[in-house]
Amino acid sequence: MRLRLWHAADGTRVAYREAGAGPALVLLHSCLLTHREWEPVVAHLTHRFRLVLPDLPLHGDSEDRPRHPYTLAWYVEVMSAFCEATACARSRSPSRHSRDFPTASSASWRTRGTSSRTTTP
Repeated sequence: MRLRLWHAADGTRVAYREAGAGPALVLLHSCLLTHREWEPVVAHLTHRFRLVLPDLPLHGDSEDRPRHPYTLAWYVEVMSAFCEATACARSRSPSRHSRDFPTASSASWRTRGTSSRTTTP
């Protein structure tokens, strides 16, 4: 997997790797880990999907500049834009789910620890 860099509008740099071919599947790692969390499943998924494995800001090869707020709302904004740019940009017709990602991710991040299910309004 080759290291790539994506830059958000506010200057945030997100490092990520890509592998495979097919519909895009973005795998976000857990807090305090890196994209390597997904290495055990990469070989099983690359024949069906184009995997996008980012290192979240403050993790792995992504930047850790103190000028960003690193709030939950900021993370949702940056990672939603990242997913839209990396997963949907190469798709000829983004699915309904890809357009709903910002809403779904916001709900997921806001309810982390309070519910095992995410609902989209």
